[in-house]
Amino acid sequence: MPIKLTSGEQVFVFGCLRGRTVWSTLPDLLNFNVAGVGVDWGVVTASSVETIRNPHAALLGRMKGGAVERRSELKAATARAKGLVGLVKLSPA
Repeated sequence: MPIKLTSGEQVFVFGCLRGRTVWSTLPDLLNFNVAGVGVDWGVVTASSVETIRNPHAALLGRMKGGAVERRSELKAATARAKGLVGLVKLSPA
């Protein structure tokens, strides 16, 4: 996922854990080279980064606006049956 650091540099998220984000300049690749800290990769607080929205995904979302799902009796019956399965397993024997 592309993100923007507070410095304005666009990088990619490698992973997040406990409020910190590990970033890399290359997508899907992280080289833990000590000389590359802050240049090729780094760790920052998750609240200090900004996600970069994919314009194609935003367009697709706007195109789906106002779409209403058709009501299906089969889907409703299946959902009720699956809900009962969970209740049967949780009840004491």
